[in-house]
Amino acid sequence: RPTSPVVKVDLIEIPKEIKELHQDLILCIDIMFINSLPMLTCIDRSLRFRSLITMDDRTTPSIYAALDKVLRLYNRAGHSIKEMHCDQEFKKLMDEIADNLDVQMNYTTTDEHVPEAERNNRTIQERYRSAYHNMPFKVIPKVMIKHLAMVSCDQLNMFPAKGGVSPYLSPHVILTGRAIDYEKHCKIPFGAYVEANNQSLPTNTNAPRTID
Repeated sequence: RPTSPVVKVDLIEIPKEIKELHQDLILCIDIMFINSLPMLTCIDRSLRFRSLITMDDRTTPSIYAALDKVLRLYNRAGHSIKEMHCDQEFKKLMDEIADNLDVQMNYTTTDEHVPEAERNNRTIQERYRSAYHNMPFKVIPKVMIKHLAMVSCDQLNMFPAKGGVSPYLSPHVILTGRAIDYEKHCKIPFGAYVEANNQSLPTNTNAPRTID
C-alpha cells in the first residue's frame, strides 16, 4: 500500500476591500423540511453564503443550537451578523436572545415570508431532488437524506455566487479562506458505488481488502 499523501492546506488571501466593506452582514433564516425532517437554512445578503443545519425537531433548543453553529462560522471568519430577517415562528426564540447576540431582528408580517430565505430553500430542494433521482435507489435512510441535503448546500458555496461580492471567489473561499479541491469534492457524486479500502490485520489472511 503506497504512503498516504501529505495533507496540504491552501489558504487564499481575501482582498481587504471585501472584509472591510462586508464585515457586518444581514442574515435571512428559515426552516425547510425534506421527508418531514426539519433543517435550518440560512443565506446572507452580501457574501451569499448558504448554510444548512439538520435538526432532530423544531423545538426552541434545537433551533438555537443550529443557529449557534451558523453564527460561530461567521464569527471565526471575522464577520458579524448585525441583522436577521425571519418568519414569525422565530419571534419567541429570538426575542429572548437578540439582545445577548447584539442582533437587530426583522420579522415578516403574518402569512408572509423572507424572499431570500424562500428562494434559498427552493434552490437547495431543486439540487437535492436532482441528486436523489440520479441515484439508483428507491428508498434511502434518514442519515443519507440529511447528508445529501448538506452536500447539495455545500456544493452551491463552491462556485462564485450570482449577485455576490466577487465574480471570482466563491462564498466558501471568502468565508473560510481555504482553496477548494474540485477533483476531490466533485469527482465522485453522492451515492455512487465505490470500493473502500479495508486493510485487515493481520494482512496474511483471505479477508476482503475492500468494502463495497
